[in-house]
Amino acid sequence: VMMTLILGTSDVGDNLASRESAAVSEIGAIVDLVEEATLEFRAFMKDRDGTDVGREVCNLLPSFVVPFYAMLGTTSRLFDMFSWGKRKRMTRPASGSLATLALSFRGLLTALCDGMERFRSTTHSSGSDLAEAITPEMMERVQREVRLSRDMTRDRVDPFFQEMIQELSTYDVET
Repeated sequence: VMMTLILGTSDVGDNLASRESAAVSEIGAIVDLVEEATLEFRAFMKDRDGTDVGREVCNLLPSFVVPFYAMLGTTSRLFDMFSWGKRKRMTRPASGSLATLALSFRGLLTALCDGMERFRSTTHSSGSDLAEAITPEMMERVQREVRLSRDMTRDRVDPFFQEMIQELSTYDVET
């Protein structure tokens, strides 16, 4: 999308309208991918243990979520340079498509936050082979450490999601 706006299209009649049309088309394809990823993640959550879900969210955060969010912000600033800012989402096709993408991504982030909630609420039963060797004090300590670990994960991961969701909500303003 950014390269289309900067370099233009390979068409002979390259102009601002053709660049906007190409950007809308490209963003539409990306929206489909984000919505598909959201559905796939929700399906993944249904089939997996909360620990697996938490691990996946923590893997997705640096490898996909943060880079995608940064690119979305850069694209938004570039759109502003073309006078296709957030306020024009109802009148400019490019602004509207970027708002749709931002809100779809917000939906994915919400699903990831739901995954983290599931991760934190997961409990494990004690293994029957070790049950006799584990004292109640040991089990209490392990449970305390697990709770502490999950709280630390919440304190480190959730603020990223909340900040991104809040920023993406600015695309939802009717003007």
